[in-house]
Amino acid sequence: MKKILSIFMILFSISAFSQTLKTFKGPFKDGKLQNGNAVYTYYEDPETHEYLKHGTFKYTFNGKGDYQGFNQTITGNFEKGLKTGTWTYSTIMTDFGIDTYFTGTVTLVANYKNGYADGNWKEVLSYKTKKRYNSYGPVKTTTINMNFKNGYMVGAVNINDEFTNFKVTGSYDNNSLCTGTWIINDMNWDINRELIYKDNFLYEFIARNNSGAVKKGSEKYQIDYDNYIKAKKMTVTEREEAGLTIDTICGSTLNVITNHIDEYLSKLLNVEYFLYNYIGGDLSYKEGFKGGCDIKVTIKEFTPLANIYEFSQAEAYYGENDLLRAYELYSKIKLDIIKPSERKIVVEKMAILSPKVDSLLDTYYKNSAFFPEYIKSQHDSLDADFKTIKQKFKIKNIKEYNKNTRKYEEKELKVPMYGYDCEKPWDEDYSIAIQCFKLNKDFYEPYQIAITEYYNKFKEVLREEESNVKQSQTSFKYNTFYTYDKDKFLLNISIAKNNYEKSKLMMALAIKFEEKSKHIETLNSQNKKNKILFKKYNIVFQDYQKKYNAYPELDKCIKILNESVVFFDKVIELYSTDTKDINKQLKNAEAIEQIIKIIIK
Repeated sequence: MKKILSIFMILFSISAFSQTLKTFKGPFKDGKLQNGNAVYTYYEDPETHEYLKHGTFKYTFNGKGDYQGFNQTITGNFEKGLKTGTWTYSTIMTDFGIDTYFTGTVTLVANYKNGYADGNWKEVLSYKTKKRYNSYGPVKTTTINMNFKNGYMVGAVNINDEFTNFKVTGSYDNNSLCTGTWIINDMNWDINRELIYKDNFLYEFIARNNSGAVKKGSEKYQIDYDNYIKAKKMTVTEREEAGLTIDTICGSTLNVITNHIDEYLSKLLNVEYFLYNYIGGDLSYKEGFKGGCDIKVTIKEFTPLANIYEFSQAEAYYGENDLLRAYELYSKIKLDIIKPSERKIVVEKMAILSPKVDSLLDTYYKNSAFFPEYIKSQHDSLDADFKTIKQKFKIKNIKEYNKNTRKYEEKELKVPMYGYDCEKPWDEDYSIAIQCFKLNKDFYEPYQIAITEYYNKFKEVLREEESNVKQSQTSFKYNTFYTYDKDKFLLNISIAKNNYEKSKLMMALAIKFEEKSKHIETLNSQNKKNKILFKKYNIVFQDYQKKYNAYPELDKCIKILNESVVFFDKVIELYSTDTKDINKQLKNAEAIEQIIKIIIK
């Protein structure tokens, strides 16, 4: 029943493809100036729209002209774009060549499954050669007989190269590991190698000359083999503790056998004779033959933990409760040079210390993130605030008497040096602003000078604190943090910020000073009966203004402005009351303190 079902499925598959298969027959691109001809069937993949060969394939080439005497035939089968089954490659050469002439054959019978080498591959190169005007030499033959499974080298290997007097016999097992005894005869170089494998491990190497005498370099790897057998019996944990590692090394660069036959693997994949890259569907050609492996055992010599300097020092610091130094030294121990069981000791010590060290470092790490963020936020907010405030700044219009014209004319600003402008000194470098303020003091409000001064002093403090933070930078176990005193940092910035805020308060009070003094002038113009009150007020006003304009220092200016605002409020209040009694008291008062006392009480 199963046989009938299998036949039915095959017939169904053939029927399905026969409905879509197309046939190609004609010249075939093969890399030669003269193309051969091919006949094959193919279909279009419905998803990728790629043309995939499916079914029989035949390629023929009958050389003419420069290719006279060179004929090729290649036959095989494709399944869904990949080579399958037996492929036969045949090249016949008859007096073919230019300076060197070839007569003979190159044949390859190769078996595939799903595009990979699978089964026996046998290549025979048998030909004779001659130079122009000379006679042919004898026919020589190279035979390469190998076996594969899903692209991996397996089974018997037989190579006989009469051109170079080179022979190889040996075997790979089903896992593509070298097995049994390999014989490699390289007679042109007078060296014949015998490699004996036990349990897939290279057990013994014997080298002889062509006379059979043993050559230098022959060796039995008994110790390595014993370590391999011992390692195989161990658990993974036991191997790690013993420092034993079992590795599989493959390919021509690592495996001694595969290295010797690599040239013949290349012959099996020769493009000129077998047109792999033109015919396609050959994954072994695309990816290369796989496997060809040896087993290697390595032993790592561990250093006793007690002999490691960092460990003994760390233990001493740990005993003294110097946890940072202990942790730093434990972390410097190279764990890969000590046994896993001793690694565990170090790891456990660090695990105990880690939360304690983290607690010690937590403050530093937090500060390290806090310092730059806080400094930046202060810079940004200060710059934004100063930018908004100085937009309201305007210089005064000052007139001075010109003796020549006998007129009052606009006084011009002096500049400290060419190229600078004192029209807006708060936009200049602070060193220039200071000179502008000194040369043109009458043009600026004291609060403009104060705000500019304390803005720049605040900026300088921020720069100094940033420098102090950077100078405190410390590294610990590849981590960097700052140890600068956070309280000191915040105090210094707070003082600078407070002074800047005071300068803004001074501006607010100065504006009130101006507004209230104008209000009093308006009240006086509406009520001319309070001449004495206004006269005495004006004496005090002139005194306050003189003191404020002198800009003695920030706190004194604020005190002056606060007192003046209180005084002005009382005067404004008096304009709405009966001032007969106060006027009698003020009439003979001349001293400023006496006037203030009478009005304020």
